[in-house]
Amino acid sequence: MIKNFNEFIKDFNEYYQVNYKNITLKDCDIPEVIYDLYDSDEFEVYYDLKLIEIF
Repeated sequence: MIKNFNEFIKDFNEYYQVNYKNITLKDCDIPEVIYDLYDSDEFEVYYDLKLIEIF
């Protein structure tokens, strides 16, 4: 599954019941958030393309 950053923010807001327009996460926090949202601990973040690939 591939999510762009906007889709990720939408999913984040829905899961955590917040309404953020931008999210800043530390690299060490990303695995936990990805697991919470998508039940996966295998992913790749492409910052230059603004994409997250979840395996």
